[in-house]
Order: sequence, then structure tokens, then C-alpha cells
Amino acid sequence: WPSQTEQGKSTGSSFVAITATEDGTVLDVRSAQEIEPGAGLPKSGTGKVTLDRGDVLELVAGADKDLSGTRLRSDKPVQVIAGQSCAYVPDVMTGTCDHLEEAMLPEDTLGASYVVTMPVLLTPPQEETPTPFVIRLSAILTDTTITFEPEVHAPITLGAGQIRDVRLEGDAIKNVL
Repeated sequence: WPSQTEQGKSTGSSFVAITATEDGTVLDVRSAQEIEPGAGLPKSGTGKVTLDRGDVLELVAGADKDLSGTRLRSDKPVQVIAGQSCAYVPDVMTGTCDHLEEAMLPEDTLGASYVVTMPVLLTPPQEETPTPFVIRLSAILTDTTITFEPEVHAPITLGAGQIRDVRLEGDAIKNVL
């Protein structure tokens, strides 16, 4: 989720934390956007870092940047967790922020079809669901086409490393529930 600014103050940063499981793990980092430099990585977030078992490399997004789409390669198994320290979802007009974290899966475990569930808010039939749902999509291959069934959104084509947020609200939510 992108770093966000509200009333001139940074509300949090997106991050990626990589933990090595073996000594001498070589990690090749290709950040999607600028990071806070450190651990041998420049502001561009591109370079190689060697970690030992239990070492953690944390990439922190630069101001108003988003690390979604960052590519990592390692010669040994690693754990990767990405998130945002204080995200206003779906946007900064949301009253409070949430801390987000997701475990990232290796590319070779990814498939071609996914099921996305959304929480159901039980409201009387005459009321609208008060909160829109946001799905963040990310592609690892060029010309990735994403379709929705039921058709709650038009098909989307993304390039490798690109992201897109899809906001479902109103009639789109009714088509799913």
C-alpha cells in the first residue's frame, strides 16, 4: 500500500521485510520505487545484499512511494512479508488507519485462477454496504489479463511489476453478495 500523507504529515510507509533461513543468502533486490537507503542499498532500492540465517533486511518506502511490485531473487529460501505501517484503506478520507501485513509467496507457487472473498456486512436490504472493498492486483508477467466472474469489473491488463487497485462498491458488491 502506498505511503500516504495527511495534512502534510506522513502517516506511514510501505515496507518489505526479508528474513534469511540460511547463512550466506544472496538477495537481489529490484525495488519498484525509491526506498530509504541503508544496508548497502541505495535510494533506488536496486542491488545485492548478503544475509545470514535469522538476518532481516527491511526495505522502507521513500516519501509518497509504494513498494508494491518490488522483485526479489535469492539463492536460498527466505521469508518475505510486505505491508504498510498505517494504511488508510480505501483512501486517506478513511477515519483511521490499519497496520497491514501479508506473507508473499514465491513466484513458482502462483497459479492462473484465484478466488477472492470479501467480508459480508449484514445490513437491512434498504441500506447500502457502508464500506467499499478494495482488491490489490499485481502481475509478475507482461500482458497479464485479469477477468472477474461474476463480471463486477471490466478486464484489466497489467505488465510485469504493475499493480492496480480495484474498488468494488454499490452495484458491483450487490452482484457478488
